[in-house]
Amino acid sequence: MGQQEPFSRYGRIVLSWVLILLGLYLTSHFGYLLFHGIAEIFGVVVACGIFMVAWNSRRFLDNHYLLFVGIAYLFIALLDLIHTFAYTGMGVFPGHTTNLPTQLWIAARYTESVSFVLAPLFVRRKLNTGFVFAGYITATILLLCSVFVWNVFPDCFIEGTGLTPFKKFSEYVIAVILLISTGLLIQRREAFDRQVLHLLVGSLLLTVLSELFFTFYVHAYGLSNLIGHFFKIISFYLMYRAIIQTGLVRPYDLLFRNLKESEDRYRMVVEDIPALICRFLPDGTLTYVNTSYCSYFNKRREDLIGHNFFRFIPEQDQESVRNQFMSLTKETPMITYEHQVIAPDGTTRWQRWTDRAIFDDQGGVVEYQSLGTDITEHKKAEEALRESEEKYRSMVEAMKAGVYICSPDFRLAFMNPAMIRRIGRDAVGEPCHKAIYELDDRCPWCVHERVQEGEQVETVTLNPKDNRHYLVSHLPIFHPDGSVSKMTISRDITELKHVEEELRKARDELEQRVLERTSELAEANKQLALEIEEHRRTVETLRRSEKRFRDLVENSLTCVSIVQDGHVVYQNPEHQKLFGALTDSPILVDLERIHPDDAEKVNESYQKMLSGEMLTADIDFRFYPPGKKNVRADLKWVYCRTSVIEYRGKPALLVTLMDVTKAKELERLLYIEDKMRSLGHVAAGIAHEIRNPLSGINVYLSTLQRNYEHAQGLEKTREIFDKIQSASEKIESIIRRVMDFSRPSEPRFTMTNMSLPIKEAIDLASVTLRKSGIAIEKILAEDLPPCRADPRLIEQVILNLITNAAEAMEGMDKVKKIEITSSLKKRRLLVTVSDSGPGVPLNLREQIFDPFYTTKNGSTGLGLSLSHRIIRDHGGSLRVGASVLGGAKFIIEIPVDEGAN
Repeated sequence: MGQQEPFSRYGRIVLSWVLILLGLYLTSHFGYLLFHGIAEIFGVVVACGIFMVAWNSRRFLDNHYLLFVGIAYLFIALLDLIHTFAYTGMGVFPGHTTNLPTQLWIAARYTESVSFVLAPLFVRRKLNTGFVFAGYITATILLLCSVFVWNVFPDCFIEGTGLTPFKKFSEYVIAVILLISTGLLIQRREAFDRQVLHLLVGSLLLTVLSELFFTFYVHAYGLSNLIGHFFKIISFYLMYRAIIQTGLVRPYDLLFRNLKESEDRYRMVVEDIPALICRFLPDGTLTYVNTSYCSYFNKRREDLIGHNFFRFIPEQDQESVRNQFMSLTKETPMITYEHQVIAPDGTTRWQRWTDRAIFDDQGGVVEYQSLGTDITEHKKAEEALRESEEKYRSMVEAMKAGVYICSPDFRLAFMNPAMIRRIGRDAVGEPCHKAIYELDDRCPWCVHERVQEGEQVETVTLNPKDNRHYLVSHLPIFHPDGSVSKMTISRDITELKHVEEELRKARDELEQRVLERTSELAEANKQLALEIEEHRRTVETLRRSEKRFRDLVENSLTCVSIVQDGHVVYQNPEHQKLFGALTDSPILVDLERIHPDDAEKVNESYQKMLSGEMLTADIDFRFYPPGKKNVRADLKWVYCRTSVIEYRGKPALLVTLMDVTKAKELERLLYIEDKMRSLGHVAAGIAHEIRNPLSGINVYLSTLQRNYEHAQGLEKTREIFDKIQSASEKIESIIRRVMDFSRPSEPRFTMTNMSLPIKEAIDLASVTLRKSGIAIEKILAEDLPPCRADPRLIEQVILNLITNAAEAMEGMDKVKKIEITSSLKKRRLLVTVSDSGPGVPLNLREQIFDPFYTTKNGSTGLGLSLSHRIIRDHGGSLRVGASVLGGAKFIIEIPVDEGAN
């Protein structure tokens, strides 16, 4: 229901206006003069109302746009009223035609449009109402005289012809001026309430439409004239809503908008002020609290307002606090007092409050407004000051030197026991010069005026009373009332004076000796200056040298670190890039990441360095960087040199490491290549040496077989010949495989869909796998891009990997499964062959691709090495890892946008 209410309200307004406009339309048919009179009188009444609201609110307005518009509307109403009386058919001005009311209409509209274009000038500027009234009176009189007396106002309507060009041009000019006024108003929109601004803009735009329709009519009672008056009525209604209704119903949105903004601004200041501010009733019930008050007591505003604040005050102080603010009267409406409060954490703190009573017309207290601050620290400081005062008073009274204080009128206000003993009595209240020096008048050496100005003065005085010397210190003591007393500390230095005399004589002798030594010291000083300058140059040279070496280490491509007490205490950027940020333990003893085959020699070398058995050690080893997987692709080779040094006064190890991973990989590849090359030579030699004898054997066997074909009882001999021939063919087959391995065929690259050779290999192996009870699952991507490859060799590699997986699972009792997948990742094709077999141990994963290396009985150890070479010829890689099925996982990567290397 709440959501339908605005619609129904606006619906009623629209329906009301439809009925009003319909009634006015019917009235125009009954008598157009009546319609015109109603329309114009409505505008006159609204204009006068705007003037009255603005004029009577002028003392409160700080936006003089409204005051200027209100004064303007008074004279616009006058011109519209005369225009109404001059309208054709009214008979008020006999002898005049339709031209007269049209001229008065143009005069009123020019006045209205110019007024609205000038009004924005007074949004922030004060208006001189007398000057404005004088200007409008003068302009109105001149306009009326130009129409009625001088007849110089241009014709606007000619009977039988219609509107003159001047009238039509004027309507367009007025419309443009009103549009400019609308733009200026929107430009200064921050000075108006949003609803008021929308109503003003709507009124001006409807006035523009009204002027445009008044350019079309050909006689005073025409349809366009009727529609133009409709728009004028609605325009004045919106102006009524904007100024009169808003000014009476919501004056803060129109007349006092800036005052309301100022109130909000000051309310924000009160809310954000760090002091505690509240208002409360005479019984202590809170009616307002600011944000600081809520924060101090750690409560929400709604938990405080309406509740009594005495709950925060200890019971023993509540009556005293109540008496304080209850004592306020109109003569003394404000009071400041202090009391204790119970903080949210249960501790007791001190606050100082200033209360002001708010009285009604009968003089009764309506409410109290209070401002408070926490003075706990101030109270603690006062207590500390009091304790300090007592401590220093005890010290002064225990001093052996005489101490006394003189008031501004030269009378003793305080004497410590030492001073009393010196003069033989307590002379407080007596003049200081009389009591201490037995002088009837001020001392000739008195420094009282200088101390009164705040100066601290120290003098040496010969007391004529006892003929002894005293060192006297005079210090000012400032009082809250602005007066200054003088504190004097008098120490007997008579014996010191005698010593000074003896010292003076000794000084004279010393000066003579110094003069004798001055020349020697001057020479020594020159020598020292030279040595200092030399030292400075040396230090500067060392600093530059240290900077050069530091820059060299920081920018070195070699990893440099310092290990001390089992911790890496320094590492250069290259070391950090390879090993990560500083760690709790050095890389040399972090055996978990070092390859198992190298861990023992690294640890042995490190222990020898720690024991002093070795001062320098050079080793190379393999390790896995932090955060990397324990697979061959992540393995790093480093060459390490460790030396014992002294770092910051303590023994340390300087560790220099060089990443030789690429060199080691090249070395391994060269070793394999050399091995393969040697194997090729051996295989070629074997083939050459064996092939000829085997050929002869085959020839001889064929001849023998022909010779004995018709002999009796030679059946058994033929079988033996068959076996010999079969063995010979088997030897030939073995030699052929060795030759194939030593001279593998070159890949024949074509644009190949990798899914095809994979599926061919799976189909070839499927029958064998089913007989062995092995389930095979393939997950192949359908949208793989073609790449340059030899499908025959790829099929051979996949088939070899499937066969190896099947052989690895022979004799297993658990589920046997092989999974083959293909995918695309970063422009590289990935093919994986995983099994549920025993897997490949971590320490063997680097060796299984070497030629002739095998863990199976009867295997040549050439299958994986040949597969590795084929994939490498395709520009890719073949590596092994752990499978989620529990066994081994072989990963093939081949680029899709590169040819074979």
